Amino acid sequence: MKKGLLIIGILSLFMTVSCKKDHVCSCKTIIISNGQETEAPRQDSVLVKISKIDAINSCNEKDTYTDDGNTKTTKNCEIN
Repeated sequence: MKKGLLIIGILSLFMTVSCKKDHVCSCKTIIISNGQETEAPRQDSVLVKISKIDAINSCNEKDTYTDDGNTKTTKNCEIN
């Protein structure tokens, strides 16, 4: 009986962790130009039918930083 419950528990945990669903990747962009800091409107995108780990990795790939000497732009994305 205990062995059966353990197997059911492990299978339930695996199904919960590997579950694929929709996730929202939200990106915030901050622009610093001539000492002025401006926050651009937040950009959200929906990652469809993807595991949470894959969603986090995909969202983190959207992070960017640029500096052309006059303007610095930082884009930071995270799963909500």
